[in-house]
Amino acid sequence: MKIAVVDDNKTDLELFLKLVGAYGEKYHRTIQVQGFTSGEDFLKEFQKGKFSAVFLDIYMGGMSGVETARTIRQKDEEVRLFFTTTSTDHLADGFAVEATHYLLKPLTEEKIEEAMHRLRDFFVQEENVIAFPNGSKEILIPKNQILYIETIRNGIMIYCRKEAIPVRCSISAAMERLQFSNFLRCHRYSAVHLDAVERVEDDSFVMTD
Repeated sequence: MKIAVVDDNKTDLELFLKLVGAYGEKYHRTIQVQGFTSGEDFLKEFQKGKFSAVFLDIYMGGMSGVETARTIRQKDEEVRLFFTTTSTDHLADGFAVEATHYLLKPLTEEKIEEAMHRLRDFFVQEENVIAFPNGSKEILIPKNQILYIETIRNGIMIYCRKEAIPVRCSISAAMERLQFSNFLRCHRYSAVHLDAVERVEDDSFVMTD
């Protein structure tokens, strides 16, 4: 899962990133977090489908969190929006942009956990589909279709049950996405899905295919 945090208070931003990182470690979730210090900077990078969720501080210099949320909704109707704030005065604005949740500052581990639990459906989906970095984009592959992965020139080849898919990333980057997913990097240049291993011989994995 990839989420964005937008907050012009660098102390709050750093705390948020730290707490989300701790949540990922505690619950064995792979979470990519990208921080922004203004709504304007965030919107320069935003595109539909890039983030699963966006956490917006309401009170920011320049574009407010509410204004940023309205612009986001013009481009993406599905991304989850969360507001972080010191006040509940903008509840109606949150309703208008279909905000999922409010986090009242000061932020705590418990508040972050409550918010992240509301993204549980994304985690369930991502347990079944792996997003591999592919240059400037991502490619989604059902986890149960992957048999093994090998390094090739300019990236890796992901061998699935019905096809082989070339992906422009390193095997190390791929394994970061596959942690906690029953994959074993058995060699510098290859990794196997243990669910697809039929048997192990002296120096080989015999796969189901």
